[in-house]
Amino acid sequence: DGKNAMHYAARSGEPSSPDMLMLMLQANLDPNQADNYGGLPVDEAEYWAARDGVREKREACLRSRNILAQYGGRRCVPSERTDAEAFLKRQERARDEAYRRGER
Repeated sequence: DGKNAMHYAARSGEPSSPDMLMLMLQANLDPNQADNYGGLPVDEAEYWAARDGVREKREACLRSRNILAQYGGRRCVPSERTDAEAFLKRQERARDEAYRRGER
């Protein structure tokens, strides 16, 4: 699927993930390297921050998202993804789950 270490670190929700991302970014890895579908590491972090059922993992994903943004990480343009329709449905499901948990 073309995801790289930055995609996986952004989505893992592990307490050390934000630190690992910081190291990768300080080593000049591109925070906007797309996977095979056009997904970016920020997309992974935001999706799993909304989707994961464990608060600590969601918070780690949000920290990862913020670090990526500090280094110029951005969201993908959904219409440019090869899986645009599926991506938007996944985003909607994640948003619905966050609302059910009382998170906005």
